Amino acid sequence: MISKFIKVKKILFIIGLNLMFGIYNRICSQEFRFDLFFEDSAGHRDTIILGYDIQATKGIDTLFGEINIIDQPRNNEFDVRISDEWENRLYDTIPGTFHTKNQIVKKMDCDHKFTITSIDILTKEWPVTMRWDSTLFSNFCYDGSLFTSFYPGGWWDTGGDLVLFKEKSILVFTPWEYPSFRNKYGYINTEGDTIRVFWQTFGAKDLLFNNVNDVISDRILKIFPNPATDNLYLEFPNNFNPQSTYILNCIGKTCKIIPDNTRLINTSNLEIGIYFIVAKNKDGTILTGKFLK
Repeated sequence: MISKFIKVKKILFIIGLNLMFGIYNRICSQEFRFDLFFEDSAGHRDTIILGYDIQATKGIDTLFGEINIIDQPRNNEFDVRISDEWENRLYDTIPGTFHTKNQIVKKMDCDHKFTITSIDILTKEWPVTMRWDSTLFSNFCYDGSLFTSFYPGGWWDTGGDLVLFKEKSILVFTPWEYPSFRNKYGYINTEGDTIRVFWQTFGAKDLLFNNVNDVISDRILKIFPNPATDNLYLEFPNNFNPQSTYILNCIGKTCKIIPDNTRLINTSNLEIGIYFIVAKNKDGTILTGKFLK
């Protein structure tokens, strides 16, 4: 009788342990996560974790091991964080409320967009190389998950550095250096450091790019000849009157500022290489293009 009672207690104990570990694993795990590995040109490295779960929120979720490190000083050599600094400063002119290395956002259905996550990068050694495991994004519901250097605010065809995580496993990218975008794509922290901001989101490719073909053709900046020699010509879409146009080199440094509505550009003084053109309309619309010299 006693031995049978002991056996029952053991069984109950084992069941209790299984339940406890099951609850623990549910609390400490999430439906999907992946690592983003960063390295600047000087060899400094940092890593962040992104993912999604039905129970997650946009802020700090201790349920998924997220820790607010806003009070921890940055690594002045190289520091990558996820935060709400950019959004708060841009829209409400207030500081951020959290910094973290681990951000799990709320899982959405395939026909809904996920939260856009802001990624803050501090380095003096651009460009930065980012790596990830592209095999994790084969699910059709999340094959449009991406990283971009332009906050889209709507369409995801805004230009700049944009990569689908499914299609590559490495990206080398630079910040936008020209003055008119400095506040829109970065911020200055209380220590006086310039923090560049980039963005990531999960989603289906059809959701991100569907039904935009009708507007893509109207938003293309045509550049010719390409490659250029001494001159190149810009052809803007109808109703696009550029307020400012910039030529940047492959590391994001401004090489030439072009006067309003200028179509013919002298490129004879540019060195051989890859260049980007960014034109901003008076209504805030942005067009980008690339050419060789």
